Amino acid sequence: MFEFEHGLEGAFEEEPHVRKDVAERLVEYVERGFMIPESIVKLIELLDDRDGEVRGYAAYALAKYATRGITDSNVPRKLVKLLGDENGIVRGYAAYALAKYADRELTEPKAIKKLVELLDDESGLTRGYAAYALAKYADKGLTEPKALEKLVELLDDEKSLTRGYAIIAIAVYAIRKYIDRNALEKLVRLLDDNDKEVCGLAALALAKYAERGLTSPEVMVKIKDLLGDKNEWVRKCAFTALKKYVKKK
Repeated sequence: MFEFEHGLEGAFEEEPHVRKDVAERLVEYVERGFMIPESIVKLIELLDDRDGEVRGYAAYALAKYATRGITDSNVPRKLVKLLGDENGIVRGYAAYALAKYADRELTEPKAIKKLVELLDDESGLTRGYAAYALAKYADKGLTEPKALEKLVELLDDEKSLTRGYAIIAIAVYAIRKYIDRNALEKLVRLLDDNDKEVCGLAALALAKYAERGLTSPEVMVKIKDLLGDKNEWVRKCAFTALKKYVKKK
């Protein structure tokens, strides 16, 4: 650990694969509870690195640092630039990092339009993280009504991660009083999704829609089935939705 820390300065000047490895190692340390706050300056510099993988891992490392409360107010602006990067991994991790910075009350309003555009990205990872970032921004009161239609489309996405993050964003938009009737039918269908996390999130989103007065008669039957699910978290989500529907009767 300490040898690695002392060698950081030189490592960042090495070849691209070394710089990427250093960024990866910093992520590993953060996840194990060890942080080197001084390295954030170098990580910010790496957001402009000529190598795409280096830029991507730098963004990911900065996201992990933000999770631990170590941030820099200049980072969101730089991350917005990376949302248009030629490398799909960079675009995805930049969106992910923007979400984590939003958790720390550091947002960049200019990000929203680009995040909406990324909901159509060729990379499933990028689509998912863009939806995740839009959810975090909406939670801070920064919304884009045009995003909702695209988020609803992502409920049919082939990637379960993307479907899950789209559901979260749709639920947060509902809290902000933006709802889409087309989402209701799809959310009901996702109660039968193969991914249990998606099932639970769909139930929670349906609860938020019920709060806005938008309900479906199919929900009660499906929710009751989920109350017997083997997954405890799914059962809790189903119970939350059931309570909202009972109140509407």
